[in-house]
Amino acid sequence: MAMSAHIRIRVAVERKQPDLPRYVVVASSFVAPWNLQSTTTVDVSINGIPVSRRSICRWDDQRWFVSITQDDCRVLGIDTGSVITLSLCLASTHVPEELAELLRMDETARKAWEALTSS
Repeated sequence: MAMSAHIRIRVAVERKQPDLPRYVVVASSFVAPWNLQSTTTVDVSINGIPVSRRSICRWDDQRWFVSITQDDCRVLGIDTGSVITLSLCLASTHVPEELAELLRMDETARKAWEALTSS
């Protein structure tokens, strides 16, 4: 997959209603070089601070979204309406050798692994 290694954009933290999680919207044009077809795991930084891995999910043809957790808001001092610098890069899909060996040797583990989605 030909891709830009890193995306950095300014976006606003959004929330549909108080009992739902926060999120940011990413225009499809920003992730177009990645040729995403479905939900994909990304490494995320907010305002230059790494946060846990997230999924970038398709909203529609023009938009994708990434969740922003309550912990992110507390630790980073952000909230709904905050404008942040969001940095994304595709997460590694490398399978550690220990896991690869287990999948080779253990049929039950291999079948369970193969039943998982790519994200």
